[in-house]
Formats: sequence, structure tokens, C-alpha cells
Amino acid sequence: MHVNLTYEQFVQELRNWIIKATHLPEDYVFFKKKEKTGITANGDRLFVVCAETDSGKDICGIFVEELYQDYAEGTSMENIEARVKCDLDRVGNMENTRYLNDYEKVKEHLFLGLLNLDQHRHELKNAVYKTMGDIAITLYVHAGTLKNGITYLKVRSEYLEAWGLEKDDVLHEALLNSYRILPPRIYDFKKMMYTPGYAGEDFLNMDPYFISDKKKKEGICLSVKGLSNGAVAVLYPGVIKKLVEFMDGGFYVVFSSVHEALIYSSKLCSLEELENLLRTSNARMTFQKEFLTDKVYYYCKEEDKFIMLRGSMKMLVTTIRMDEEN
Repeated sequence: MHVNLTYEQFVQELRNWIIKATHLPEDYVFFKKKEKTGITANGDRLFVVCAETDSGKDICGIFVEELYQDYAEGTSMENIEARVKCDLDRVGNMENTRYLNDYEKVKEHLFLGLLNLDQHRHELKNAVYKTMGDIAITLYVHAGTLKNGITYLKVRSEYLEAWGLEKDDVLHEALLNSYRILPPRIYDFKKMMYTPGYAGEDFLNMDPYFISDKKKKEGICLSVKGLSNGAVAVLYPGVIKKLVEFMDGGFYVVFSSVHEALIYSSKLCSLEELENLLRTSNARMTFQKEFLTDKVYYYCKEEDKFIMLRGSMKMLVTTIRMDEEN
């Protein structure tokens, strides 16, 4: 049963739960209301002291107004508590989050990832991102390493003000940085299934690198080293240039998940076939969080643009460089 709490009651209940769940002293979890300037300029926050180091305390700020809005719209208290616990677990031991206010210290840890805009609209509400059709090109920070591996966080838009930088400049630099952090690879489907230790092909540094017409029609699997969140590789400037060479012009992009992009020759494949392929791929997807889009995209060489397609209709045009909105 959903109990209607006032905002003040909600904040107090959440604070009590955090103290109990984390076993922290009461003064390690404290509330501050929004102010015109300072650390609460962007809204009320519950602050949690996550760790103490020689240089001071690592403090995590939870934006409670946003959580209360979710609660008022029907999200259960249990769901909100689970989300807060997940955030605290991720932040508690992440070395790079300590420097988020300092762009020079954190910039080499910034990179881009792709998300479905509608599916993630709520969590993107205060994030730094640029739209490309129904895809959100999203800014992340490689936050640190936990027991279960590397973890990362979306960067909130308030940090742009702290850095004194424009969004498009930060996103463009992060795109170039992504190339270094997540180097592009082409993967052969058969080798992925039957060759142990196969790690893809560093096609940009292999000369010559030949793509047969058969593969151009069957599709090239483009991702990154490690095959995680690799769909973003299609935005890399050097990658686009090489794909244009392979395909002798423009090409279709089928984003089969957030992890890879399948590249097809526009001269050898029909849009209808690729839309059917994407529909089947999405229907078979095991984890819905890996879904990226149900649209096929086309890269136009002459205009240096990606076009989101639905049937024969051109739905939206987006430039690659992060310096203008469409």
C-alpha cells in the first residue's frame, strides 16, 4: 500500500533508512535545503559521508526533491531505497568522483555512451547528453573500480557550470577521449563463436584491411575493445571515414544493442530487410536495458550526417560533431 508522506516526512524517513542501512553515525547523514549559491544551489540534498581519507571526507549528495517527485507519482519507498542503496554502493569507493568539480583532473576519465532517449528519459533529466534521433549521446565518468569491476556514472548538467564550459565542447572532447578509452574493433561473427580469446580486429591500424561484398551485405559488427557499450564507436571520426571507404559511400547502421552497431552497404541491402532484422533482434533481446533503438540509421557521406529512418521517411538529421543541435 502506498502511504502518502509529506515532503518533510519523506526526507526524514529516507534519512532514517540510510542511517540504518549503512550503520553510519547520525551526524554522517544530514539534510540541507536549496540555497542561491554553494553546494545546494541545484536543490535540496541529503548528504552522506561515504568515506574518510587523509585529505578529508568523501561526501555523496542525494537530490531528494527528484526522489520525492518519483514517490508522489507512485514509485514505492522500497524502490527508492533500493536506488539510493545502489548509488551509495557505487559511489562509496570511487576515486574519480572526488574530483568532479575539477575538469582538468577528471577530463581524461570522461567518455560517451548511447542510451535510448525514451526508455531512459527520467534518468537523463539532469544528465549531460545530446540527442541523435531517438538516441541520447550521454556523458559518463569512469568513476573507479569496485569488487565487481569498473563502474561509471552519468555526469550531471550542474558540473558544466562548475567547469565553466559549454556542453558541446565537453561532449566533443569526450568523444575523442572515448576513442582512447574504448578503442574501436570490428568483430567477425564466426570467430566470436568459435575462436577462444578472440578480441576483434584493430581495423584502423591494419593496412590493407579488406571487406568483401559478401560481408558488406551480411553486416560488419562494429564495437569497441571488450564489447561493452560499443555502439558509440560508430561516432568516432576516424571510424566513419574508414567505413565510408569500405562501403564506397554512405552506409546503413543497425544498432542491435548498446554494445554494437551492425554496418551494411546501402548499395547491397534494402532498408526493409534491415528493419525486419532489427525488429527480430530486439524481440530476442535478453536484457531490456541493452535495447538502444528500433530505428535504422543511414550515414550520408555528402552531408556528413546521420539520418534516422522509418521506412522511406527521413525522420531526423543529426550531425556527428558535438557543436550543434538539430
